[in-house]
Amino acid sequence: MWIDIIGWIGGGCYAIFAIPQTLSVIKSGHAKTISLYFLILMWIGSFLSLIYIYPTKEGPLIINFSMSLITSSIMLKYKFFERKKI
Repeated sequence: MWIDIIGWIGGGCYAIFAIPQTLSVIKSGHAKTISLYFLILMWIGSFLSLIYIYPTKEGPLIINFSMSLITSSIMLKYKFFERKKI
């Protein structure tokens, strides 16, 4: 029981760790200050980990890797396609 709670808390924390950076990237309209290699490795790692863990139906890990995939995808979008300044 406690180990499940710890897993959900850890998975939740890991799932939201990139949200502040993602919001900052969206607000600024670019991801110039973030390493491209970091973003690519984060995306690949999240994607492959999600494929690996999905058959186990481990909720905390599925949420964790899904959120990481979403946030890294958003930041990669802004890395390659900056918002035009008006």
